[in-house]
Amino acid sequence: MSQREKDGRSSFLEAHWPLAVSVLALAVLCLIYISTYTATPRSAGRGLLLAVLPAVVASLAIAACLYVLLNRDFRAMRSAEFGSGSPQLLQQQIDSINTHIQVLAERSAVLRRRPSLPSLDTFLDDAKGISIAAVSGLGLVNRYRGLLEDQLKAGKRIRVLLLDLDQRDGLNVWDRLSNPPMNAPEEDIRSGTRQFLGLADLASLPGRCEVRLLDTLLPYSLIISERTHGGMIQVELHAYRRAPEHRPNILLSSDTEPDWFIFFSQQFNEAWEHARPARK
Repeated sequence: MSQREKDGRSSFLEAHWPLAVSVLALAVLCLIYISTYTATPRSAGRGLLLAVLPAVVASLAIAACLYVLLNRDFRAMRSAEFGSGSPQLLQQQIDSINTHIQVLAERSAVLRRRPSLPSLDTFLDDAKGISIAAVSGLGLVNRYRGLLEDQLKAGKRIRVLLLDLDQRDGLNVWDRLSNPPMNAPEEDIRSGTRQFLGLADLASLPGRCEVRLLDTLLPYSLIISERTHGGMIQVELHAYRRAPEHRPNILLSSDTEPDWFIFFSQQFNEAWEHARPARK
């Protein structure tokens, strides 16, 4: 006998055993009734038994039928509610829950590495303004220069805040933090500043790019997507001798973390006010 046949027989017996027991009880009671009815002579006790037995038998039969019907209806309701017996429906429910969990995770301030973050073009989608705080920003402008130009063509304002080359203390700290220690970190900062200033020189575009230099090494880098209503901030924490792809990142939304969104926005604005304009 196959496993499917065994499961089918088991399911059938589980659903209909009350009816089978009731039929068996009915048959036994009928035999007792017939034997008692045909026995002679009839006494008062046998007469009372003959009167009671039909009522007992009828009650048991009705109770068995009601049990079977109610049990069947309960199974039908449970199947409809939880998808019992439908693996496809159950899998759809699991996938839906996983999707909601993923959406919540993407909008929460959970630490993540760069590869798990949304792409920059997605991050800047619908942005009204863009603010960037970095040490040199060289990796960003090398990889996304075309995207940044597109943002300027769309009339957006880009603010870029980099480390001031004249601050040797900040350069030395960054050199000790970097992985591996850089031979000349000022070269990266100079190159990044030059490329961002190149974007600032694109005066023919509707948008504008501004570059300023800060005399303090911030413990994080920022990319802020400023939108009409709220926005998003990517915070990358600087780490001791860890490559950029291994640094912890926090993605903040003004909808889900308004306090921290305001905090880092104010941090950038205050640093921007204290920074000096970059010159070629």
